[in-house]
Amino acid sequence: MKRFRAVEVTWIDASSSNSWRTIAVHAEEDDVPPFLVKSLGWVLRRNSRVLILAQSVSHNGQAMDVLTIPAGMIKRVRIFPGASCESDA
Repeated sequence: MKRFRAVEVTWIDASSSNSWRTIAVHAEEDDVPPFLVKSLGWVLRRNSRVLILAQSVSHNGQAMDVLTIPAGMIKRVRIFPGASCESDA
């Protein structure tokens, strides 16, 4: 059995535009701030490159709604002491 920790990750997400405008207008939009995001979940893996977070982990070694966050985008990781789950991972 493997134990997974519950965390809240505060991270910077990229912003985007999905409207048709001239390239010149898009290129001038350097003042669009990135988004500060908070995600909750179970840490499947964390290393110097990424933190992999699952919203749900089952007892039989499966996970769903998995988010991979590049380490350089992470601002803070808050661990919830005492909150963990086990799986046959």
